[in-house]
Amino acid sequence: MAAIPQRILWAVGGLQLSPEHRVLEIGCGIGVSCAPICERLAGGRYHAIDRSEKMIAAARARNAAWVAQGRAGFEVADAASIDVSDAPFDRILAINVNLFWRQADATLERLRLSLAPEGRLHLAFEPPHAAQIADIAHACMHGLSLYGFRSLVQRREDRYWCVQAAHR
Repeated sequence: MAAIPQRILWAVGGLQLSPEHRVLEIGCGIGVSCAPICERLAGGRYHAIDRSEKMIAAARARNAAWVAQGRAGFEVADAASIDVSDAPFDRILAINVNLFWRQADATLERLRLSLAPEGRLHLAFEPPHAAQIADIAHACMHGLSLYGFRSLVQRREDRYWCVQAAHR
């Protein structure tokens, strides 16, 4: 299996996971984040969504052992139509999902309501050009504030940027 990209390890490291956390990943692609997240969970669970059936099939295959253990699940869905019956989530993660900086919409409200009382939404980006970080950060922070997120904390390292947002 290929090495896990540094941006994913950086984003997962910033989640500050506890073993019992329930984690939702939006736009999981082929499921590269699953292993470094599930390795930190004991009684918790990882649930991931992506709009692409091909990506979800690849993610399930890549992480078959985690799925078989009942610690991970994958679903074809987008953030706007996610089934929140698995909520509340302690952490919601999205890496390089441009929805969050291109258009702030009611999806953010839905995600805010899906968070546990002490839960946090983590949006992480590695734009193609580091000069884009300021624009992405501004757009994300504006959208998060608009839809009721508070305690917005930004992290930046080299070409990576992340905002951690809570609803309380």
